[in-house]
Amino acid sequence: MHNLRPVLSFGGGVNSTALAILLAQQGWHGHIVFCDTGAEYDETYHFLQVFDGWLSQHRLSITLLGGEYREEHYKMPLTRAMEQYGQVPLIRARWCTTAYKIDPLRRWCTEHGYDPDEDVMVGIAYDEAHRQPGKIRPLVEWRITRDMCAQIIRGAGLPVPRKSGCWFCPFQSYSQLRHLFLERPDRFAWMIWIEQRASFGSGRRITFHPDGEPMAQIALRFRTNQPTLFDLSEFYQPCLCRV
Repeated sequence: MHNLRPVLSFGGGVNSTALAILLAQQGWHGHIVFCDTGAEYDETYHFLQVFDGWLSQHRLSITLLGGEYREEHYKMPLTRAMEQYGQVPLIRARWCTTAYKIDPLRRWCTEHGYDPDEDVMVGIAYDEAHRQPGKIRPLVEWRITRDMCAQIIRGAGLPVPRKSGCWFCPFQSYSQLRHLFLERPDRFAWMIWIEQRASFGSGRRITFHPDGEPMAQIALRFRTNQPTLFDLSEFYQPCLCRV
């Protein structure tokens, strides 16, 4: 317990959920903070409610940070900001991560008297130790792998949550995009629309997908190609937007 900090940066995925469970079972009573972009997966919002109920049995709860901790330019939900400013998230320019995840948590910590660099734990598993090496990572110290995290969650009687992150995240694979295309065609259509409106200051068009393929072209391939089996394991991988 000596290496634990008063704040857990909670993403709603497998790793941070397992860490929160272990902390609760050890009698830890710090803050579990979730930065809400307003564009998380529906399953993530549902899981937050379920997990908050479980945490209440251990006198813990999830603190949700919304627009009140974002700078004026980004008070609105992330989808609204993308529409208003003609921006889309990019792997090499993760303005969304900074404005909607990192900065709000830092502001909350400062407001409540915590050092955002010294007092915050993150859920990085032992087999992902290359991620965020400068952060405080109890799971890495305890040598708890991602598979072990899933076992911890099931052992607590909870469902294993899906991959955390926004439903339009550029880190998604083609398999995940196909799933969105089939299950939420309205959201896929929105991605096509917002991508067609977005551009750099130079006027050069930009795309969600890192290889530069437009979403409209991806949709055309999904309509014409034979469906393939999903690699459902991808839906339980960690969100990479904070790497």
